[in-house]
Amino acid sequence: MDTNTFELTYSSYENFRCKYFGKQLQLKHRLSCLSQWLSKPEFGVIGGYHYGNAGDIALGESLVNCLSASEQPAKLQTIYNLNSWPATKYAMLGGGAITYENIFSKVYDRYRKSPENLAIMGVDMQGMDSLMKYEDFLKDVAYISCRSSQQVEMLRSKLNREDVVYHQDLCLSRFDVNAPQPSKPSAKVLGVNMVPYFMSMDKNCRFVPGARDQATLKSSFPELLPYVDELGELYVRFFRRMCEHYQSLGYEILHLPFTPQDDLFARSALAGMGVQFRSYTTVIDQMLEEIRGCSAFLCTRFHSLIFASITQTPMIPFLYAGKCRRYSEDMKLEERGLVTIHDLLDAFESTCERMISQGPILAPADQLEQASSLVRSSVKDAYNALGI
Repeated sequence: MDTNTFELTYSSYENFRCKYFGKQLQLKHRLSCLSQWLSKPEFGVIGGYHYGNAGDIALGESLVNCLSASEQPAKLQTIYNLNSWPATKYAMLGGGAITYENIFSKVYDRYRKSPENLAIMGVDMQGMDSLMKYEDFLKDVAYISCRSSQQVEMLRSKLNREDVVYHQDLCLSRFDVNAPQPSKPSAKVLGVNMVPYFMSMDKNCRFVPGARDQATLKSSFPELLPYVDELGELYVRFFRRMCEHYQSLGYEILHLPFTPQDDLFARSALAGMGVQFRSYTTVIDQMLEEIRGCSAFLCTRFHSLIFASITQTPMIPFLYAGKCRRYSEDMKLEERGLVTIHDLLDAFESTCERMISQGPILAPADQLEQASSLVRSSVKDAYNALGI
C-alpha cells in the first residue's frame, strides 16, 4: 500500500464476483416476494430486508422468531419496494434504516387508514424531525419502541405518548443464558469484520479515501471533516496491526463479512496477510456458529458487535457509529477495551499498544440476559397491543 496516496485496489474478477453475487441476492429477494403473492400472509414484518445486509436480515428473523412464541406466523417484507409486496392486515416495522421520511412514507401509505394494525419495534429513529410530518399517524399506531433511550424520551415529548418503550436491539432476543454453551475450539482463531470505513468505491476497481456521505459526517462528527482523507488509512492500519499481533501469537485470521462490500473491501485491505475470507451469507445461524468458533472477534459493524455479545465471544470492538457507542454504554462494556477513530487519530501508536495489552472483552452475561428478556417481553406486548 502506498501511504502517500492511499488507496486499495481489487481485481476485475473480484468486482465481477461481487456484482454476480448481488444479482443472486436480488433473485432470492424476488422469489420471496413472489411466494407471498402465491400465498398471501396476514402478518408482515417490514424492514430493510433485501438480503444485502446480514444484520438487517437478523433483525427481521429475530422478530419473526419472537412472534412464533405467540404462535403468530409472519413473513418478511422489504420496505424499500413495499408496494411490490402483498398488503398484510397486521404488521410490525422493525429493522434497518427505515425511518427516513422518503422510506417511512411507504408504510404510512399502506397503514394510514388502520394505524392500530401497525407496531413499530426497536428501530433507530433517524430523521426524527422529518418524521413529525406523520405525527398524527404515529400517535395512533398500536405500539412504538426504540433501541435508543434518548430517542424514546424525544418521541414521548414530541408525540405526547408516555407509552413509547425502550429496549435493546431485537437480535439480543437470541441470547439465552440457560442454553448450553459449546466449548471454544482448541485452534486459536481471530475473527475479523471490516467495512469500507471512510473509503469509497470508484469505477476503476479501487477504494479511495473519503466519506460516502459528507452531510452525515458534518452533522454527526464535524470535527473529523478536516481529516476525512486520512481516516480510512488509519482504520486499515489498525486492523492490519491487530491481525499481525495475533498472528505472532499463533492465531489464524478469519474475516466474516456482513455485506458483500465488507468482503470485497477486506480482501483488499488485508491482502498478503494469509487471511481466510468467508463468503457473504445471510444464513444467520451459520454466522453465529462461525463467530462462536472464534477465540476472539475484532468487530466493526453494529451487528458483528451484537453477534459477538450473544455468542459470548471475547471481542475487540471498533465503535464506528453512534449506535455502537450507545450499545457499549447500555451494556456496560469495559471502556478500556473499546476503540474509536478519534483514538486512532489522536494517538495511533498508544491506542494500538493499549488494545494489545488490554486484550478482548466480554459482554456481561447479566446485562445480556436483562436485554434479551426485555426484547422478548416487548414483542409480546406489541403483539397484544395489535389486538389480534
